[in-house]
Amino acid sequence: LLDNEHALKALMEQQKNEAIELSKIEVEYKPLQRASDQEEKMYGIIAARQKEIDITGPMKTNNVRVLERAIVPGVPVRPKPIQNLLLGLMLGIGTGIALAFAIEALDNTLKTQQDVEQFLGTPVLGLVPIIGAAPGAESVQVGDNLRERDLGVFLDPKSVAAECCRSIRTNILFMSPDRPLKIMVVTSPSPQEGKTTTAINLGVTMAEAGGRVLIVDTDMRRPRLHRSFGVPNQTGISSVIVGKATLAEAIKRTDVPNLDVLPCGPVPPNPSELLHTSRFGVVLADCAKLYDRIILDSPPTSAVTDPAVLGNLADGVVLVIKAGETTREAAMHARRQLHTAKARLFGVVVNAIDFSNPAYGYEYYYRNYYRYGYTYGNGPDQKATS
Repeated sequence: LLDNEHALKALMEQQKNEAIELSKIEVEYKPLQRASDQEEKMYGIIAARQKEIDITGPMKTNNVRVLERAIVPGVPVRPKPIQNLLLGLMLGIGTGIALAFAIEALDNTLKTQQDVEQFLGTPVLGLVPIIGAAPGAESVQVGDNLRERDLGVFLDPKSVAAECCRSIRTNILFMSPDRPLKIMVVTSPSPQEGKTTTAINLGVTMAEAGGRVLIVDTDMRRPRLHRSFGVPNQTGISSVIVGKATLAEAIKRTDVPNLDVLPCGPVPPNPSELLHTSRFGVVLADCAKLYDRIILDSPPTSAVTDPAVLGNLADGVVLVIKAGETTREAAMHARRQLHTAKARLFGVVVNAIDFSNPAYGYEYYYRNYYRYGYTYGNGPDQKATS
């Protein structure tokens, strides 16, 4: 019995080991069985589909029907030239108008007499073209020389610019017929706007009218009158104020009859303080005894307060702006400064006007004036008529 028991236990251990090995094999078998089942199902589906194809293949079936016969058009469907042309024309006009309004809205410069009168509320004394520009011609300057540009009215008295300056002179002199205007200041809101050229040409036209005129260079930071007239600048208004020279020594004769110039002289370190001294007022009064008209070429209002100081000592101020470059803010600032200083503003001179531009409305008048008065002859009768 013991031997039998041992034999049975050994057999049972053997069966256990075989069961363990069988379990390991079963773990590997089940995935293979599942894959086999899936492949068998797929094969069945493909076989069934193949049978259907074999059956329906020989059959002729057609589910397409003709609903409406196609008609060949007589004209091309695309492109449509007329429609595209009208659409492009409308878009072009609309874009151009929008662009023009945008440019006009963004442009804050003063261009015409109407702009000045509307935004500044100040009368316009006159319009001046670029020196040397004939109506309808390209706006160019008379040479590159500073003297030829600043003395353009004197060198070419038959030009349109000369007639414009004479018109400004007449407007200024007629502003106070009972009390002659003795001293006037010419300034501008910003540099490079033509104030010195306007002051010189205004002095030339006033000298042509018969009175004795003196132009004083009170721009003691960037003096230019001595270069324009070709006179020495060793002595000038600064020398007279500090007592280093007399008026007779400082005043220089020019090529223009009845027109003298008092240059700046040595540039002082304190120009504003020099103009605030009582000595400057005395010098100005002495000049007024010797001359009928005195024109002060002042620095721009945006740089210093000298124009406001000079405006108190003078009978009035002429403000020069450059068309298309002077901004409304700069012009309003200049007007406000002069008003605060209680200086009398005669009016505004619009400089660098292009009369060939129809926007100014002066092309026809000045073109006919130029042709009738100066192009068809130089006889005395024609000059008097013009």
